[in-house]
Amino acid sequence: MSISPSPVSPPDDANRDGQANQTSAAPSIRLASGMTPRAVVLGLVLSFGLALWTIHAAFMIRSSHLTIGHLPIAALFPFFLVVFVFNGLLKRFAPKRVFTASEQIIIFFIVFTASAVPAWGISSYWVAVPSMPYYYANLENRWAELFFDVLPEWLIIPNSGPVLQWFYEGQPPFSGVMPWRHWVIPMAWWGTFLLALFAVSSAIMVILRKQWIERERLTFPLANVPLMLVQESDQPSCLPLVAQNRLFWIGFAFPLSVICWNIVSYWGVVIPIPLGAPYPAQVTLAESFPALPFKLHFAFISIGFFTELNILFSVWIFILLSTIQIGIMSRIGVPQTAEIVLAQHLGGFFLYTLFGLWMARRHLLDVLRKALGRGHDVNDSMEFFSYRTAVLTVLIGLTYMVLFLHSGGMALGTISVLLTTALLMYIGITRVVAEGGLIYLDLPYSAHDFTVFALGSSNLHRSDLAMLTLSQTFARNWRTLGMCSIAHLNKVGEASGATKRGTFSVISAALILAAMISLIYTIYLGYATNGADQFVGSFGNAKASYTTLASWIQNQMQLTGSEFFSLSLGGLMGWFLILCHHRFPWWPLHPIGFAVGQVWALKMVFGSVVLIWLVKALILRFGGTKLYREAQPFFIGMLVGYVLGVFISYGVDVLWFPGNGHVVETW
Repeated sequence: MSISPSPVSPPDDANRDGQANQTSAAPSIRLASGMTPRAVVLGLVLSFGLALWTIHAAFMIRSSHLTIGHLPIAALFPFFLVVFVFNGLLKRFAPKRVFTASEQIIIFFIVFTASAVPAWGISSYWVAVPSMPYYYANLENRWAELFFDVLPEWLIIPNSGPVLQWFYEGQPPFSGVMPWRHWVIPMAWWGTFLLALFAVSSAIMVILRKQWIERERLTFPLANVPLMLVQESDQPSCLPLVAQNRLFWIGFAFPLSVICWNIVSYWGVVIPIPLGAPYPAQVTLAESFPALPFKLHFAFISIGFFTELNILFSVWIFILLSTIQIGIMSRIGVPQTAEIVLAQHLGGFFLYTLFGLWMARRHLLDVLRKALGRGHDVNDSMEFFSYRTAVLTVLIGLTYMVLFLHSGGMALGTISVLLTTALLMYIGITRVVAEGGLIYLDLPYSAHDFTVFALGSSNLHRSDLAMLTLSQTFARNWRTLGMCSIAHLNKVGEASGATKRGTFSVISAALILAAMISLIYTIYLGYATNGADQFVGSFGNAKASYTTLASWIQNQMQLTGSEFFSLSLGGLMGWFLILCHHRFPWWPLHPIGFAVGQVWALKMVFGSVVLIWLVKALILRFGGTKLYREAQPFFIGMLVGYVLGVFISYGVDVLWFPGNGHVVETW
């Protein structure tokens, strides 16, 4: 099927109460019609390849971080293959077999969901955290003395024979079969927990869909990418409609040319063009002030063009203000300045998330009435599954997670703080991405760390602290384990008029497939190569967490009075910004900016936030909505060219620089 062109209008004209006036409706795509066997099979095959590719790039080649963003390269490249290559060839040689718009959307969300797991997603922590303590323990760090007796054996890879030594150092040739059996029980148990978490996350998105999409009308900027790329024209062409625009190819050529030139510089033949994330510059406002990075993130700039102008402005202005605050407080000798400022913004993040749930209170009551069989006036036919199923899934999933953590040695009070914090982080990050489209966004604070500092390490048993350390398997996952992809699938299917219940099983299968492949391939690479001790990223973070665990046990760690005060003050500031945002149409500051003002990933893209805000502001100021619409193909083309450049760089690294790859895509 084809869909008529529908350029996306700037969302800046939305009413402040969330009831946005949609000046341009999303294209109508019937998701149910896209659930064809070939679309599902191709999506699953691409998910399989995606998992292998991202793990290989991260640990074997050490090239770009393909799953680090909320619209990751790992999902975009397979989707672009379908749109430009597969469909292009079919249009040329078999026009009757062309993938329809709805089929392409289904394929996109299959790979989008699958990309939440591999490499820099959750799979690396899934392997690293349970396998590290016994291997890295020594007399100096005293790990065995401090916490080995409280580690739950069923969640830890046993120190049996050479199983850990071979994994971290590589298995010697002719040494026999890889010791897979020692991994089965811990990996399987953690798998059940992650599956329960995914089920709960999915159910929460089912519950919140109507509130976010129909009542508040969040803009979902990330949804613009697949929607614009599947639009077809009535003219015979092998390209989608957006790629038939000259500006698309100008945007396409810009990042691709820069990356290709810089690829040549890998051999020292030419001097690289210092553009892109690998070429940072820093600006320091004054002595003792933190440096502000200036990097040109092509992907962030491309997607940021579709973000509301006041959100972009608020993000960079609050990053700037927090930098000034830290600098001034440091100059006058205030201790723990960075921690105090972080607590302020964390309070704003919690308030932003909680206010969103408060706004949904009437809808949540309707959901509960429907689940209890009393809400006959409540329609849930357009959801992935019924509200009753969603509520039961949340209750059963949470019950299982509580029992799981309690069996591992964590007290019920600690569990309640950990899971509440983790789910608030998940919901908050998903809402920020849905409302703001900020693709480089990690958690403002890890849930397990916050639990320790909120309750105090001296008030927690060693078994609590040990289990909290193991909980980073899920507690530091900024990709929200598929919650973001499901929220965006909800948005894309809003105008379809068709049930989405057939899609959930497919995207769940994709996530499970990617998880299994990622897990097996990561373990295999440890034994088949020089060992997992050479792996970077998540493995390094996991190792450091056990050093932190030893510190928790030996030293009292707790939020200070000033940090608790700052947390409360940040909540009040967040409340003030929310009130002003909803009461005054002229108010320039969006509460999202304050909520994420100390998120590390966003601080790394500070320069790109300023740049795209300035570009979009100038376009809207001098060209209005018309010029904004005309410029959209340029930024879509920039994204496509950038993704292709990242893939070409990876291919060059495979052939000429294996193990010493070049990072093009990063924060």
